[in-house]
Amino acid sequence: MIILDTNQLESLKPPNGPVLRILSKLANATGNGLALPEMVMVEHLAHRRNKVNVLQDNLRKAVDAISTEVADARFYKGTVDVDAVIGDYQRRLECVINEVLPTPESAAREALIREAERRAPAETRWDSKPGRGARDVAIWLTVVDSAARNREENYYFVSEDRAFGGEHGLASDLVRELKEHSSGEVGNLKYFARVGDLLSHLAGEAAEFPDESKISDSQLVASAVAQAIEDSDASSAFGDAAGSVAPKARMYHYSIPTPQAVELLRIEKPSAYRMQGIGWAAFKAVWKLSTEVELEAHNGDELVFEGLVSVTGPFETMLVCELDSLLNVTSAEVTEVRVYRGATLSISVVE
Repeated sequence: MIILDTNQLESLKPPNGPVLRILSKLANATGNGLALPEMVMVEHLAHRRNKVNVLQDNLRKAVDAISTEVADARFYKGTVDVDAVIGDYQRRLECVINEVLPTPESAAREALIREAERRAPAETRWDSKPGRGARDVAIWLTVVDSAARNREENYYFVSEDRAFGGEHGLASDLVRELKEHSSGEVGNLKYFARVGDLLSHLAGEAAEFPDESKISDSQLVASAVAQAIEDSDASSAFGDAAGSVAPKARMYHYSIPTPQAVELLRIEKPSAYRMQGIGWAAFKAVWKLSTEVELEAHNGDELVFEGLVSVTGPFETMLVCELDSLLNVTSAEVTEVRVYRGATLSISVVE
């Protein structure tokens, strides 16, 4: 079982981060599940909720500010249902995470005692600051409890938190705790500071990222990108841009670009892993969308515009590709797609 701490979970950009998807694939291939301690799930969702609340507050302030300058402007005045947003996010996350490990009943009391006594993985320094680290203790006790109850199963705990040891390996106090566990040594638990280290351990083979041409020339990739644009909220960018063609319209209907309409501009953050002859590549890619679209624009029942328009603009995607032994793409999955940050689509009427 692979268990992630909060810092590693959030570094993987859940629930659609491509490296998280590769981790899930490798976990399944090696017979391991992906799990979170209950406290990690609670903390992560709290972070997510706070982020949504802050963004909503910033949106309100921006709308109020611009409305004072543009009296007749029509701006978004609604509010986000934060509970619904977090509930939907949790459901999507649980499609990737196989299990949430419950906190042992005795963990809360033990966490407070260790925090007070400055015992690992709580803060161990005695200074003017109050004790802290009870959450780290609760997470640690959850991991150890599960590993101790399932000794026939390999456990991998991943956290960069220095409370557990960080890049120097598992802290000596925690190593001793595993050896001296009340039910006998817990020898099936391994510690990694970063997901990349664990992936290399699980894969066991050197991996090479394919040449950019193998990505750009792949019809599997192009088809996956075009389909992702159609299926995702990113397609709403067509409607937003169509306002320049038919500013009086309030409803738009349009066709979706064909696979040949996307051109790879660049690849960012590439990583690759291989196991048992199968390779996986994870990366961000920026694409130029350039195609002609049949557009209908309506204002209520009134047809404002109907015709062919040219659409151009950049999209960015997160992808996971399966590779054969020659690094050719054999399957492609787009885990996230959106209009490139800060950019808008350009639409013009085809005469």
